[in-house]
Amino acid sequence: MTWLLAVCVPGLLMLSTFGLQRLEEALRVDRTAADEVTEYLERAATTPAAQVAPRAEPGPSRAETPSRLTDDEPGLPTRSHAYARPNPQFHRTQYANRV
Repeated sequence: MTWLLAVCVPGLLMLSTFGLQRLEEALRVDRTAADEVTEYLERAATTPAAQVAPRAEPGPSRAETPSRLTDDEPGLPTRSHAYARPNPQFHRTQYANRV
């Protein structure tokens, strides 16, 4: 009975791969990017200006932060470096004195 399983499983796998390959070939459409661009431009040309959605106004921009400029870096904003403070809940590991 196991020989039936050993014969049928690979055969079914091969049949399914051939079937999927034929399905992919049927679904494949050979179009180039130039075709898509020309179709988009034609559609845009036929769309009346009244149907075109208005452009959204730009949202609020980021707040201007004061920057520190040095003579070495004209026009480049630099940020002050904030050092990380250690967490007071965790203490250093005490190692044994091996003297």
